[in-house]
Amino acid sequence: MNSLVHLVPLMQPQKSVLRETMQFVHDFSISEHLELFMFLSAVAGYYILHISRRKIGHHHVKCQDDAKSHIEITDPAELDAALAASCAAGNYSSVLEYWNAFKHCARAPTVQLSQVVTAMRACKKHAHFIVSELQSFFEKHPTECDMSAMNDILEQLGQQLDTELASLVVNMLPSVQLALDSLSYEILIVMYVRTRKFSDAANLLVEMRTRGIHLTPRTVFFALKVSLNMGDLEQALCYFADLKASWLASGASEPPVPQSILVQLIVLACKNRQMTELMPELQGLPLLENAVDCAASDANLQNTIIEAAQHCGRSDIVDFLNTENRSHAHAMRPTASIREYASKMWRLAGSACEGISRLNAVIAQWVVLVF
Repeated sequence: MNSLVHLVPLMQPQKSVLRETMQFVHDFSISEHLELFMFLSAVAGYYILHISRRKIGHHHVKCQDDAKSHIEITDPAELDAALAASCAAGNYSSVLEYWNAFKHCARAPTVQLSQVVTAMRACKKHAHFIVSELQSFFEKHPTECDMSAMNDILEQLGQQLDTELASLVVNMLPSVQLALDSLSYEILIVMYVRTRKFSDAANLLVEMRTRGIHLTPRTVFFALKVSLNMGDLEQALCYFADLKASWLASGASEPPVPQSILVQLIVLACKNRQMTELMPELQGLPLLENAVDCAASDANLQNTIIEAAQHCGRSDIVDFLNTENRSHAHAMRPTASIREYASKMWRLAGSACEGISRLNAVIAQWVVLVF
């Protein structure tokens, strides 16, 4: 009995430790459940808020659509003025509202269709939807359907480099009894060159030749770029000859093509071994010496240019390149002297290092013998 009495004080600390341990586990469990509850509450709140926003957004869009479809049309002239003001202000959503309202009018709006197309594109309307809208408009107002309006649309799309919508508009033309003219081809070819779609531009040029459509001077210039990038020297020479003829007829002082284009033409002719065909066309052109100098940076190209110039009696080009070679060689002489001096110094340094190595070897042998 006494032993049990003595054990009671010893058991009480153990019970207290156990009690504290259980309390700690309980508190830890509660804190973990609390954090989990807070996390789940935050997720549920976010989900409810997201759903509410979507409902509000859908309701807002529905209200906008209802507003679009219930615009009160009292006077077509006022509606036309409001549409023009929205186009001028760049208020694209209002442009589409008034455009939809005009569908209930017998008359057509006076604003350019290119502005309406720009508004549709800015409001993320799909290209097929826009073409469908245009086709419905032209079917309802056939008097508005001409290539002038189409070219305005294509010009706007060309500035925006929107090749997708431009292609769909071109494909729509036969359905409204229209066909591309010289200005349309010019707009499309310029757009394709700027987006580096040279094969598409080349196809349009073939189509123009097939239809017998005259190329505008601007089209000829970009056609030259297409031929150079496609490696078609024959067509490039034809376009270059046309540009030079127009340049001579105009009496302009500016060169017919930039120097970079002239360099491309010379390099392509050299690589095709047809520099003799190009040489007569280079007569009297400004910036020729600079272009020849740039193209002759490679020794093989330089030899080709000199041979063609000699064959065509262009002693001026031969003399110019020989003079440039002499001046270049003279300018390189100091560099050659420096290189020769540096080579000698490297040889002397190598000899010195070799002598030091031999001396170290002798000292090492002497140390070994002495000790």
